[in-house]
This record gives sequence, structure tokens and C-alpha cells, in this order.
Amino acid sequence: MRAPIPGLPLKLYLAATNTVVGALLAQDDHGGEENPIYYVSRQLRGAETRYPKTELLCLALVYAAQRLRHYFLAHKLQLIVKSDPVRYLLTRPVLSGRLAC
Repeated sequence: MRAPIPGLPLKLYLAATNTVVGALLAQDDHGGEENPIYYVSRQLRGAETRYPKTELLCLALVYAAQRLRHYFLAHKLQLIVKSDPVRYLLTRPVLSGRLAC
């Protein structure tokens, strides 16, 4: 892990399983090599273990945004996930439940 280079964008990788959500913040250096900056994760609690995959990825994004806010404010970000929950949610005509908040 290392400190981010000012002026270069950061990459945010999201992951979610049936028991854990996590995020990795990384950055490409001037030579094009990707280096990790910060990693956060947490275990799912109670009803969270029954969330659909899309909601788990949204939960991971919210958790990362809360924990890594100072990085988000100082750098441009690229969100990287296997599926794209944000694009999926923006194409839905009406959001309900936890996603509508």
C-alpha cells in the first residue's frame, strides 16, 4: 500500500459475496503499474445476507464512500465491478425499497 499520487485518477474495485462486501482503492503510477492505496471490507449483518447481488454491490459502494470519503473528494474515480449496478439501476423506471433512498 502507498499514498496516492496527486492529479492521477483512482480506481475503485467493488466486490460482494454472501457474507462480505469490500472495496479496493488503487492507482496507476506514471509507469502504468497499478498499486493498491486502501482496502476496506465488512461482514454482512442480519438481513443484509439476503440482499440480491445488485444491492450488495450498492452496499459496498456506499460503505466505501463513507470510509474513503477524503479520497473521493480529492481525486477523480473510476468504478470497476464485474457487473454494473449503477447502469442497471439508472435504466429501471422506478426504484423501490432500499435502493430508492
